[in-house]
Amino acid sequence: MKEAMEAIHEAFHRCDGTDPIDGLPLDGQYLKGIRSPTVCPVDSTNITSFEILSLQTRDSKGSMRVEEF
Repeated sequence: MKEAMEAIHEAFHRCDGTDPIDGLPLDGQYLKGIRSPTVCPVDSTNITSFEILSLQTRDSKGSMRVEEF
């Protein structure tokens, strides 16, 4: 669990304020809108692999990999 929390922390530090899939800016005000940032696992086999997406992208993408989306 500690590894996953550290991986989430690192993902937030890597985030440049945009959604990596659609390139649109994230809304930094928590729960203000659908562009709010959220954590999304990248690899279901590795619990320490995360990226930051917008709620809109995460909900649209669901469990699909980026290539499928």
